Amino acid sequence: MRSNGSVLKVIAVLAMTSPLPCFAVNHDQGEAFGHTIDRPNPKLALPGRVKAILPLADGSAILGGEFAAVNGELRPGLAKRKVDGSLDPNWRPQLKGQVNALAIDTQGRIYAAGLSGHVSESAYSVVRLHPDGSVDDSWSLPHIFPVLTLAVGGPFLYVGGELQPSSGGLQFLVRSALDGDGAVDETWTPQPNGLVRTLSFGEDASLFAGGEFTTIGGSPRGRIAKISTQDGHADPSWIVSVDAAIESVVAVAGGGAVIAGWFESVNGLPRPAIAKIDASGSVDSDWNVDLGVDAVLSVVSSADSTIDGAAYRYGSGPNGFAFRLDSKGHELWPRREFSESIRLAVSCVSGDRLVGGAFRQVAGQMRLGFAALDADGSLLPALDAELPGLARAVAVQPDGSVIIGGEFEKAGNLARRNLVRMRADGSVDGDWNPGANGVVRRLAVDGNDLAYVAGSFTSVGGLQKRGLARISTIGSGAVDPAWGGVLGTLLDMNVDAEGRVYLAGDMSYVNGLPVPTVVRFSRLGQLDTDWNPPIATVAWSISAVIDDAVYVGYAAGGLPIQPEGEVQKISVSDGASMAPPLVTDRPPGGIVVSPDGVYVFGIFTEIAGHPRYGVARLTVNGAVDPNWVTPFQGQVSGLVVGNDGRVYLSGGMHFGEDSVVRLASFSRDDGSHLADWDPQADWLVNGLERGPAGQLYAFGEFDRLDDEPRFGFAAIVADEAIFTHGFEQN
Repeated sequence: MRSNGSVLKVIAVLAMTSPLPCFAVNHDQGEAFGHTIDRPNPKLALPGRVKAILPLADGSAILGGEFAAVNGELRPGLAKRKVDGSLDPNWRPQLKGQVNALAIDTQGRIYAAGLSGHVSESAYSVVRLHPDGSVDDSWSLPHIFPVLTLAVGGPFLYVGGELQPSSGGLQFLVRSALDGDGAVDETWTPQPNGLVRTLSFGEDASLFAGGEFTTIGGSPRGRIAKISTQDGHADPSWIVSVDAAIESVVAVAGGGAVIAGWFESVNGLPRPAIAKIDASGSVDSDWNVDLGVDAVLSVVSSADSTIDGAAYRYGSGPNGFAFRLDSKGHELWPRREFSESIRLAVSCVSGDRLVGGAFRQVAGQMRLGFAALDADGSLLPALDAELPGLARAVAVQPDGSVIIGGEFEKAGNLARRNLVRMRADGSVDGDWNPGANGVVRRLAVDGNDLAYVAGSFTSVGGLQKRGLARISTIGSGAVDPAWGGVLGTLLDMNVDAEGRVYLAGDMSYVNGLPVPTVVRFSRLGQLDTDWNPPIATVAWSISAVIDDAVYVGYAAGGLPIQPEGEVQKISVSDGASMAPPLVTDRPPGGIVVSPDGVYVFGIFTEIAGHPRYGVARLTVNGAVDPNWVTPFQGQVSGLVVGNDGRVYLSGGMHFGEDSVVRLASFSRDDGSHLADWDPQADWLVNGLERGPAGQLYAFGEFDRLDDEPRFGFAAIVADEAIFTHGFEQN
């Protein structure tokens, strides 16, 4: 689930443009009104989190974690990488949720932990898959969560974490027979007193366990122990003490182990984050590695006695790197820097080193959550683990191109950071790539090849532009170096037919100039000091221009923000108030103007004394329209006025006892609900915009719309016969 964002504002496209190529529609004659259109579908993506990597004997590997897709193909939580590095199209377990740990037995059966269940809706914590990825319903280990580590040894699966088996009581390490039904073996009771984060089997079939515990079966053990698989007791001759948590342990030749984690010392000797312990439990004095990091999060060993690992450090810049050590602890190749922390490094039979985590770049190249390195440490082709991107703003250009802003690292198969443009044919524009280093929350375009971008970024297109920038829509998207930058918070903006830019928010400076909370700039970038609306408090929203006026929604009480807000009609000519303000019980989040009135929306429940839940229509003279009332309660995040007698809304709407409706349409005549248009979104829809052929663009934080996979952005059939009758045009 994702947290609910602030109410967003969308300006409706009120008039149809000239005929343009439209996006292809693949549906049958008579398709239901409100169908999701195939294109455009940019597949916005953020980095997923690969938490477990399981190498297979043939050189392929299973990836598990928190992700929804791999290279744009749906793979919730589990995927298979083929020997050639590509995604296996046929290995598709029918599971849902996320995976924290993986293991495999001698029959090739795969154990996945951390899942919320599979298609039968059963809630398991560990499930077993056949080698082809199908679920083995004869075995399950239910009701334990979270599982942090798995290991297969002999006839048992060993499970570490913070576990609550059905037998009751909190446990941190249990095992289950592989040939049983998944029940916990109650006869094996090591009973560590804290988290078990990692497990590894040694040469003598004993089990190394590491984590945060300080005792095993009552025997003191400093976060690492060698445990008997016969009775669960800690080996009395192998006693090691570590001063902080262990994240990873791997058994090595000779009966010892390499341990990694957050510690500074082992057995009283300085060993920051990584150490080698021999078969007697002594620290290997010849293996003394100092990587200069805060933690080593994972280690694995190879047949050639090398150790691969993933390190983490605090601070700015790259936060993690992959490394390789020889048998003496010397680094074998230059470190590979990762943009954020990484969790795993796993050696496959083919020689590739596979790395998983929550990163978005490796050595300056885009890699989302997963990367592969060859034997020399060179980066191999991408196989990205992806979570859905978040679309916060959409603007449609006169030629039908669509600019999308929000939080994402990828669109289609291209790296696109928080800004992307879709061509009129629905494809991702391969040339236009300004990129923003922070979230884009507002977009506006004029008819003259310019786009205005606002958000929480500090640079766009490589230029320092705090919170506001102007970008060319021609070519690669050059950023105007002479315009932009805001001190304070920009909450809304709009552009009129003359290219003048209207800004609203809690600003003190724009483009280096002191400004009020509502301000206008000319297309040449000059501040209009003669246009000075009588609004001194935080402005939340500003409409498009209609009848020589704009409408501004603002907080009536200033900062700290008071509950009440107001809506005021402002003259475009001189900035004077054209009507008394209308009081709302919450500041309006958005305002859309149309020939039949002005629509105000947000989270309010009252305007000018009239009960209105989330949306109201004002008449041309600025009064609340008494004849237009919607039948729901809730909040509205986006609004588009159609040409078909409908108003389309997004948000969180309740009709009586019904569950939340995120998309709905209403009559322009009286506000009554028109239930024949009913697309279903599985999560937040932040706003709506209208496409050149009458389709609607919904954008937000959803994963699916109409049960079709759509990551943050979707096109929906609206009012045009070209779509409702199934006609296709390219």
